[in-house]
Amino acid sequence: MDVPSTAERRLAARGVIIHDGEWPDIARPEHDGFAQIIEAGDGSLQVNFLIRPGTGPEDRAAFAEWAESRLDRFFEHGPEPDGWHWVEAVGGWQLWTRWMQMPEL
Repeated sequence: MDVPSTAERRLAARGVIIHDGEWPDIARPEHDGFAQIIEAGDGSLQVNFLIRPGTGPEDRAAFAEWAESRLDRFFEHGPEPDGWHWVEAVGGWQLWTRWMQMPEL
C-alpha cells in the first residue's frame, strides 16, 4: 500500500478521506476526480472526494493538494469561485476535475 501524501494526511486529520472505490457511471472519460459537499439535515456538511481507481501515487498526491485547496476555498469563499455545481437530487455541491498539462510560462 502506498504511503499517504502530506496533503492526504492533513485531510484525514480533518475527517476527510479520499476514496478510490467504484467509479461513477456518470463520469466522463476525461474526469479524474470528484468532489462533493452535501448539506446534512442536522446542519452539518458531508465532504466526499473520489479519485479514479488505479491513479498513481504522484497524481493521487496532486489530487489531495487540489482537494484540500478546494475545500478551504469553499469554506472561505463559497461555491462560486471554483464553479461548484448545485445538485438538488443529492442536496449538495459537486465538482469534477481532470489532469491537464499546462504550458510552461
